[in-house]
Amino acid sequence: MTEADFIDWKQLRGKTFYITGGTGLIGYYLIQTLLYRNAKFQDHIRILALVRNPEKARAMYERQIPGAGDFLQFVQGDVTETQRMEDSVDFLIHGASPTASRYFVEHPLETLETAIQGTSNMLHLAEEKQVKKMVYLSSMEVYGDHQSEDKISEEEAVCLYPMNLRDSYPIGKCTSENLCQAYSHERGISVDVLRLSQVIGTTCPVRKSHDTRIVMEIARDILSGSDIVLKTKGESKRTYVYVADAVTAILKVLTCEGSDVYNVANEGTYCSIYDMCQLAAEKVAGGKIKVVVQEKDEGIYPAPNCLNLSNEKLRACGWKSNTGLEKMFRRLIHY
Repeated sequence: MTEADFIDWKQLRGKTFYITGGTGLIGYYLIQTLLYRNAKFQDHIRILALVRNPEKARAMYERQIPGAGDFLQFVQGDVTETQRMEDSVDFLIHGASPTASRYFVEHPLETLETAIQGTSNMLHLAEEKQVKKMVYLSSMEVYGDHQSEDKISEEEAVCLYPMNLRDSYPIGKCTSENLCQAYSHERGISVDVLRLSQVIGTTCPVRKSHDTRIVMEIARDILSGSDIVLKTKGESKRTYVYVADAVTAILKVLTCEGSDVYNVANEGTYCSIYDMCQLAAEKVAGGKIKVVVQEKDEGIYPAPNCLNLSNEKLRACGWKSNTGLEKMFRRLIHY
């Protein structure tokens, strides 16, 4: 991803990035990529990473590329707080967000506040600093209760239920997207929205991770030789994207003109959750484990839907994603 030929790296050299969610999956890989560019190509990219816990952040990056500290600075704070800083900023990437389904149900107020107030604060900062571009990381979940298996373009209408607490997450994302559009229209701020598919990757060894996403649970099962246990029938269908490809999508749109919204997905990964588990059990685990369905209605899982995201618009800009599901799992386990 650090040498992707479809990214105009010259436009990023010597620039300052402000990144929220620096200890999250995408933020971590994005920062790693920029630091590696500095080390290998002397791009002199400066990174300001907003984090709530600087000690945790330093621990994550302690074995960083030599000299990384010269270009990486942690800013302690929370996205829901007003951001005040003296530094100039060229690009702002807003990725801070809760990601656990149980959290959305148990803490819907915090989920909505983080999304809406956090994005409002970042847009205000982007306006104050007159950034060249801001990128907001949204989610495929904004499409909501989509039942058709037809490809979903960025113009597709959303279907969300305000009285469903689990929808606090996609409703927060959807509202934040509208805020981005409003700032772009009224304040002239260039903002791109990326609707990410389920992102596969990890920031720490799989066995030590407390990540409860299903892809991580599957990886742990493969490593331990345990059967994959599903708490639903796994009927929902969706697309996936490898974390490195998500990072190149961010860097690609930074160098594109104007404001727009893009789906980020590998179209070839579209399948049901059950079929994804079967692929992992048969192809990656070599048939040594099986998939077991033990339904348990906890109210934390979205209703079955079909999120077959089209990446045509992003591909038209030159972006490429060639990492399939099997390779994603193998890389995850290797890490």
